[in-house]
Amino acid sequence: MQKWEEKIIEREKALAEGREEGRQVERAEMIRSSMHKLMEKMNMTAEEALDFLEIPKDEWEKYLDGQEKTEDNDVR
Repeated sequence: MQKWEEKIIEREKALAEGREEGRQVERAEMIRSSMHKLMEKMNMTAEEALDFLEIPKDEWEKYLDGQEKTEDNDVR
């Protein structure tokens, strides 16, 4: 394989990784936005909103960062 071919392959891999990272960031932003809308309009807790959105519990922590957890102190 020629050196220029290797560079093209490396570039394609880097572009694919960048696109995947962008998709993950966009998904997280959409989930946070939906979670906040449910909390505001439906008077849900953050946990209730994530459950409603069917987000796996093992992913909740990244969406609850910065949120006041309501399991122990629900103040609705």
